[in-house]
Amino acid sequence: MLKRFQRIIITIFYVIIVFFLIAGLIMPDKKMSEQENRTLTQFPELTTTSITSGHFFSQLDDYLSDQFLFRDQFMKLKVRVDKIEGKRESAGVYLGHKGYLLAKNETPNKKALNNTVQAINKFTSSHENISMMIIPSSGTINPALLPFGAPMRDGIQDIHDFTKQLSKIQIIDSASGLKKYKDEYLYYKTDHHWTTYGAYREFLSVANKLGIEKPITKYKKYLVTDSFEGTLASESGDHTHSDEIHVYEPETKVKYYVNYVIENKKTTSLYETKQLKTKDQYTLFEGGNHPVVEINTTNNNHKNLLIFKDSYANSFVPFLYPYYQKIIMVDPRYYNDDINKLIENYDINQYLFLYSANTMMKDTSLSDLLNS
Repeated sequence: MLKRFQRIIITIFYVIIVFFLIAGLIMPDKKMSEQENRTLTQFPELTTTSITSGHFFSQLDDYLSDQFLFRDQFMKLKVRVDKIEGKRESAGVYLGHKGYLLAKNETPNKKALNNTVQAINKFTSSHENISMMIIPSSGTINPALLPFGAPMRDGIQDIHDFTKQLSKIQIIDSASGLKKYKDEYLYYKTDHHWTTYGAYREFLSVANKLGIEKPITKYKKYLVTDSFEGTLASESGDHTHSDEIHVYEPETKVKYYVNYVIENKKTTSLYETKQLKTKDQYTLFEGGNHPVVEINTTNNNHKNLLIFKDSYANSFVPFLYPYYQKIIMVDPRYYNDDINKLIENYDINQYLFLYSANTMMKDTSLSDLLNS
């Protein structure tokens, strides 16, 4: 009786395997995983070279893993089981309290940071009116969100160790202002970015340090989506929660238009609402990252601001435009032209470096741009 039962179990097991193999062969390969927000491995090219080098078999392993039938469903199930078992991270992402997913603080790339320090100091020696904002991660601002006992680098110390080497530049302490509101919705639960509310709180905290004497305090707040699942949800496979994205419209008479210079596209809005229909809804802000973005306003105050930035700046800039005649956003990861010529062409007289800490700790593009 026992042997018969074992044979039945083994038969069922083999039937399941054969089913998945046949189904995998019949079903067309997926090119993109919406859940993970990444390109999936395709069937590798079969050549003599790829066979002898072992490349074919390593790629085949990735292919079978990526194209496994019901892969997304199994990944969701795995994360749920992991959480039930008390595991505190998935794919390098902490499964935090209150539904928060938290990125680990990057270990500083010492060589890259040293190059960045030298490049910035060279830049500040020949320019004036320069500020820097380095935005800590959510786990740094509110460690109570981290799983119990989860190790986390001291992000604030890393920022201090970096910025203390810089000269002739105003270092704005972003951490202190954000910590005052650490229990509020400053960061997305499923993404590494700060929320529009977090950017708003930071703006009010630092406005006077940027030379803005009377910052606007009245805004119309609009909920534009409640279904945002960010990069941390994609990386971890935890899709338990989703986020809201809000837009803050200041009560001002200042008008503006946006020029996406490289793309040769002009618009009268900082928001690309069509992006709300895509996986990465955070690209609502300016349509994502671009090499250079030019914002022209109806102000005539001759205040022209250049921002060296990563994607954290995208949701911060809408709070800045009422106070400047021009704002030029440059993302060094994508901009390869002469920065000095750009400064001259736009008559820049104020500068802001605005980065997330995790980007700055490993970035190499800023030093490349400033040294070009």
